[in-house]
Amino acid sequence: YCTQYGEWQMKCCKCDSRLPHSYNSHRVENVVSSSGPMRWWQSQNDVNPVSLQLDLDRRFQLQD
Repeated sequence: YCTQYGEWQMKCCKCDSRLPHSYNSHRVENVVSSSGPMRWWQSQNDVNPVSLQLDLDRRFQLQD
């Protein structure tokens, strides 16, 4: 994955999801991670389209 670094540069790092809680692990569990913005889910490269199904097991109200 790559993120913007400074105004004109990109910083790229390899994802490694073999261990679920490692710094570079971007498993689907990280969608609702309590670790804050430094954790996220990322799909496998070159897979398009990607579907994600959530079973929330109750009704939720989403607002702006």
